[in-house]
Amino acid sequence: MKKLFIMCLLSFAILSACGNTPNKSIGQESKGLQSIAFTSLSVMEKKEIENKENVEIEKIDVVPENTEILSNDYDKNNIYSVKFKSTNQDLGDIIVFVDNVNKKTIGILIRK
Repeated sequence: MKKLFIMCLLSFAILSACGNTPNKSIGQESKGLQSIAFTSLSVMEKKEIENKENVEIEKIDVVPENTEILSNDYDKNNIYSVKFKSTNQDLGDIIVFVDNVNKKTIGILIRK
């Protein structure tokens, strides 16, 4: 019984540690991704942003078709979308795609 309890406790600890690792690495690098994405925006796009610190960052598998590609040289396994809330509701939010390995913007979602 004691052996079973120890095994369960050990399994729980390992699974908990594995679940936290990806989120921690995204959190540590989110400022860098936000900065890369923000500097790639035009002056007009920067003026539309409500708060440049309030962004949604998400790892993606595929860049959407309706994206203006700025660079074809990127690591397809490490692409993140950085979403800035826009004050221009007619066009919608500004979404920039960043290569986290090469630290560069690879594209911007074409808005309405």
